[in-house]
Amino acid sequence: MTSTVQKLPAPTRPASAKRRPLGVPVIVSFVWLAALTAAAIFAPILPLPDPATSDYAAIALAPFQSLDHILGTDTIGRDILSRAIFGARVSLLVGVGAVAAATVVGGLLGLAAGYFGRATDRALSIVIDILLAFPGIVAVIALTVFLGPGLSTLILGIGAILMPMVARVTRSATGTFANREFVIAARGMGMHEARILFREVLPNVVVSVVAYSMTLVAVAIATEGGLSFLGLGIPAPESSWGSMMGEGRGALQTSPHIVLVPAAIMCITLLSINFIAEFITKRFDIREAVL
Repeated sequence: MTSTVQKLPAPTRPASAKRRPLGVPVIVSFVWLAALTAAAIFAPILPLPDPATSDYAAIALAPFQSLDHILGTDTIGRDILSRAIFGARVSLLVGVGAVAAATVVGGLLGLAAGYFGRATDRALSIVIDILLAFPGIVAVIALTVFLGPGLSTLILGIGAILMPMVARVTRSATGTFANREFVIAARGMGMHEARILFREVLPNVVVSVVAYSMTLVAVAIATEGGLSFLGLGIPAPESSWGSMMGEGRGALQTSPHIVLVPAAIMCITLLSINFIAEFITKRFDIREAVL
């Protein structure tokens, strides 16, 4: 007597989600992020003034007053456009790096909690709740004191803040698939639990986690900006958008562009990331209940 196992069809998305157009805001967001990323990567070879060199003949120059300094200069004559593009290297790297670390660690914890349940879920949920309750800014300050200010400290600190958020979302998404028919069938065939988790469950939750993680990139960039504004970010002479705003706050009344230009660039970047994350959520019909 022989038996056959029928492969269950994968759940289909609604036709409206499959045919959802990009839309102007999403297209503009993709273009902005692509251009910003390219500029940040190739900043050293672009025809830009040295971001650390001062032009003492153009102190606090307003935007569009000189072709040499299109977006103006700061209080010691440094080119704002050049500093903003070089600062994007730091802001984007911290945002992506922190979220990548948080997604890997938090994703694994969430997968384990959501899939195995019971004691594993209770234990990991307690750890996640404790981490969520702990003030994130205190953790970053403590890391800065022990490790010193720097790029790796920011990535580690912000990643630690975001990790329990990713873990909670992954746990929720995993729980919806842990006892589905294809998982039960895989267990019945004698498949190892780890293989079921990574081959059957993970592909079904990865889109939800990636969409949520994209919104966290915006959170990470904003957090880095706030920390750098307070002087807890990248040490001089390197700069980020947050440190540029912090350095210009003393001249806010006389030369507001020193603060407003990096603030505007950060705002547009955060909006672009959120537009794309929202599009992915709708495109793949990710339920808000899962997130």
